Amino acid sequence: MTVKISGVLKDGTGKPVQNCTIVLKARRTSSTVVVNTVASENPDEAGRYSMDVEYGQYSVTLLVEDFPPSHAGTITVYEGSRPGTLNDFLGAMTEDDVRPEALRRFELMVNEVARHAGASSQSAAAAKKSETAAASSKNAAKTSETNAANSAQAAAASQTASANSATAAKKSETSAKNSETATKASEKNAKSSQTAAKTSETNAKDSEANAKVSETAAANSAKASAASQTAAKASEDAAREYANQTAEPYRYVLQPLPDVWIPFNDSLDMITGYSPGYKKVKIGDNVVQVASDKQVNFSRASTATYINKSGELKTAEINEPRFEKEGLLIEGQRTNYMLNSATPASWGKSANMNVAEVGTDSFGFTYGKFVCNESLIGQSTTLNMAVVSTSGAVDVSGDNKCVTTSCRFKNGFGTPVKDQV
Repeated sequence: MTVKISGVLKDGTGKPVQNCTIVLKARRTSSTVVVNTVASENPDEAGRYSMDVEYGQYSVTLLVEDFPPSHAGTITVYEGSRPGTLNDFLGAMTEDDVRPEALRRFELMVNEVARHAGASSQSAAAAKKSETAAASSKNAAKTSETNAANSAQAAAASQTASANSATAAKKSETSAKNSETATKASEKNAKSSQTAAKTSETNAKDSEANAKVSETAAANSAKASAASQTAAKASEDAAREYANQTAEPYRYVLQPLPDVWIPFNDSLDMITGYSPGYKKVKIGDNVVQVASDKQVNFSRASTATYINKSGELKTAEINEPRFEKEGLLIEGQRTNYMLNSATPASWGKSANMNVAEVGTDSFGFTYGKFVCNESLIGQSTTLNMAVVSTSGAVDVSGDNKCVTTSCRFKNGFGTPVKDQV
């Protein structure tokens, strides 16, 4: 699977960047990409680019004509990455940033847990204090009730003393007057005591109500304390789970490499091993030769043809390696014994056939178009077409001797073609 990276490459003034090549070099080996392999993309004149990138980590370099290479940064394409622009991936957090951020978040979560634990302790202390206050209020209510009872008893005693004074008043007028005065004072004191008892009773009810409110507040504080402890536990579990999820994607990233590793897929670069040499690097229209300690040396005494990865016939120069679809092409020494193999007009054919056209196709192959004369219309016969002779006999007797022929036919009429050697 791949992730599409597309967008428009612009400069600081918002203009599209032209004549630029975007180079992605793998920084490590993934399940589909080999380290140090290079992929490139050339934006169009409007700066538009589109790349289907395999999962892995890449170093991004911009090659602009007439300017030295510019390292833009590092991008990481994960299995769950969403499509986006190159700017999005360059600005995204890489694995080098993940672990410090995870530690920072973990510390913040630990501090949050500590804060919740402190709040829980304070709530528990407040609940204990409210419970103590409730007990004190209850004791005060009990004391007020006792005082009210004592006041009632005092009122009864005063009433008895008043009756005794009335009896004594009959014996002595002076004593009566004094007793009457004392009786009035006692009655006044009794009313005051009764009023005080009523007030004490009211205060007792208020104290009991306050005790009930304090008890309710204590229960609510206990519930808040339990909720704080639950939130602290949830924060701790979330911090641990986040740390585990952060570390999981990088468990199998680093894999051991062999002592010598040469892919030979599209270059002579070595991934591991040591081999001093020189390699060519193309910067714009210029090709620069630079020294390298991971370059396989290659030599060939002559030019040679091959079919590149686009299906085109190419000619490799002396000492130039040939990379086909399967990788580096290595062949033994060969001799072409075919006469006029690249001159279709000189190929043998039946007398009633003509070579109507000779040229080179879009892949670089020389071709000849053979056309039958009108005398063959309505007839069924065997024709010789493209008969190519050799310059001499080839000995193929014995072991490890063979003759190789290669040719291409295009037939638009469904007529069978037979290749005979």
